[in-house]
Amino acid sequence: MTVTDDEKALLETLLRHLDRVPPLGERTGGNWSGWRVHPGSPLAGDDKKTDPYHLSHSAHLAIVVAVDHLQALATLVKGQEKAGVREMLIHTHAPFTLLRAALENAARAVWLLGPLLRRERVWRRLVMQFADTKNGEAKAKMLGASWDGEPTRERIRRLLKDAGVPECELSNKKLKLPGYGDLVNSAGRFMPLGGERAELFWSACSSLAHGDLSGTLAFLDREVTATDGTISLLRLTGSVRALLVITVATLDVVEYAFGLYGRRAAAPY
Repeated sequence: MTVTDDEKALLETLLRHLDRVPPLGERTGGNWSGWRVHPGSPLAGDDKKTDPYHLSHSAHLAIVVAVDHLQALATLVKGQEKAGVREMLIHTHAPFTLLRAALENAARAVWLLGPLLRRERVWRRLVMQFADTKNGEAKAKMLGASWDGEPTRERIRRLLKDAGVPECELSNKKLKLPGYGDLVNSAGRFMPLGGERAELFWSACSSLAHGDLSGTLAFLDREVTATDGTISLLRLTGSVRALLVITVATLDVVEYAFGLYGRRAAAPY
């Protein structure tokens, strides 16, 4: 495939933005000072209310997982440089699968840390643990193992009650984690990106990750190579423009999550 001048400019811009990934990797792989939860900080109070399911641990893990997928994306896209020439292969679907995972995890961290009220942050962390416990129980059953998650669920209910959640809100039906589309939308509303735009990018990545025809036709570059008037044969190629736009948005969410974590964990004045 011949690269046009416009596509070359987009690729160069994409590479510049992917240069934002290594500093994020240094934070997750090293001793970033922002990880420390200072006594008296909002996050220290959240951890006390959610103990032993510390909110800080869950947000920290979400950010690490998001950066891990971005590092894989950068490796995939940047390719190799030989004799001063960079060889790049823009895959059609795989980069968006990585972006989806990065966006979901970064949004999960923002969703956990974003609310101003501690009660809401505590509720979100514990509802996430409630759902994780149910998932773990189901997986154990599939593996033929025996595991009763009810003691964990009861502990979560007690923590929620101590945080001021009414008894009528503590049933299994009420303690339901939002779907990832809603979660990403909610996280996006804390940022200039906005909820609808964040969910649109997530939906595009999900559609491509699943190989849906709608997403394949909507978000990839295509060229008709043959047709009999009824059926057309298409050549699909990775869309550099779509990849650039969603990569930049995902990087923005990850960087926002780092900043939000640092603010919540900082010592009070």
